[in-house]
Amino acid sequence: MTLEQIDIAIAEHLGWSDIKVGEGARIWGNRPNSAGQDYRKAAVPQFHAKLDDMHYAETVLTYEQFDEYYIQLSTKMVRPFHSTAAQRSEAFLRTIGKWQDEIMEDDNENETGQLSTHVSV
Repeated sequence: MTLEQIDIAIAEHLGWSDIKVGEGARIWGNRPNSAGQDYRKAAVPQFHAKLDDMHYAETVLTYEQFDEYYIQLSTKMVRPFHSTAAQRSEAFLRTIGKWQDEIMEDDNENETGQLSTHVSV
């Protein structure tokens, strides 16, 4: 996933709406308040880069989800509490089922769908 996709997916899970990429690659959207209503447009947090933003996201996980989140972090690091915002954002999205691995397309597939063993030099 791209950094924009990561931030958008987490923001959507947290209830942000009308999310759009604006000028300067900033992402804008309407953030929810505690009553479930939209506030005015604001910059979407940079979950992939800031631990404070990820801490905010972590607060919405259920106990069961937090257990899975910890397992996801543990598979990436020996000490999950020392993980970066990028590692936490990936673990968060894997936990809630929104992580998308990038699909590598190869133009060297043969007719049966098998990857070619030909090496270009």
